[in-house]
Amino acid sequence: MAYISFKLKKMNPNANMIVAPSDHLIGDLELFTKTCKKALDYTANHYAFVTLGIKPNHPNTGYGYIQFDQEKSESGVFKVNRFTEKPDVATAKEFLSEGNYLWNSGIFIWKAEDIVGAFWEHFQFMYDLFQEKNADLNTPKEADAILEIYEKCPSTSIDYAIMEKANNVFLIPSDFTWNDLGTWNSAYDNFQKDEEMNASNSKSTILVDSKGCLVHSNEQKLMVIGGLEDLIIVNTPEALLICKKENEQQIKEYVAKVKEVKGVLYI
Repeated sequence: MAYISFKLKKMNPNANMIVAPSDHLIGDLELFTKTCKKALDYTANHYAFVTLGIKPNHPNTGYGYIQFDQEKSESGVFKVNRFTEKPDVATAKEFLSEGNYLWNSGIFIWKAEDIVGAFWEHFQFMYDLFQEKNADLNTPKEADAILEIYEKCPSTSIDYAIMEKANNVFLIPSDFTWNDLGTWNSAYDNFQKDEEMNASNSKSTILVDSKGCLVHSNEQKLMVIGGLEDLIIVNTPEALLICKKENEQQIKEYVAKVKEVKGVLYI
């Protein structure tokens, strides 16, 4: 985000931009476009960082949440109070009952100049990395400059680096269909299912007396799943993952364990 913001600011000091994850499912394109235009109009006329908040329909523990001030609104744009990382079930249920928490879509709208200034204010190290090579952006030297910068960049989320620290963050409650396909359970929600609520992408998979399973395989090898329920089964040429759907958030721990035991061969 720092890279493209510096690049666009140099191209056009008044550049207004949208940052959006690439792996999300967006429904109702017309409403999504209308919401984005509303956010762009707001940031064009205000010193503001705007995010699109998704109205939750269940206490999902795989999403971040945003609390907003329902009393402070300007044409449907609300002041953000705080960001909360993935909560436990009890906390997520409490958020839904309070009514002023929305899912964090990870879609942000802001002026390039404003977010560059926020890096200077809240994440000086990152600002200095790009500012030092600013003259090379939008020139034939850019590719080499970015390679050099990326070797020094820390892995830090924009929420932690900027959003949780800035006092000019706003939110637009959004009604378009949204799903974060970055998780297996989210993918399961959108896959076609059989009469036993199993979802599989492979014609080589046979499910017998099994319910609610997600099976993903790109191999022609026959897979027979018998007597199992609510599992994630992911088959690749190098590895096989089997875990309970309710334990999806632990997959990162499984990957860390693989790295500890087997090194990076299977990562």
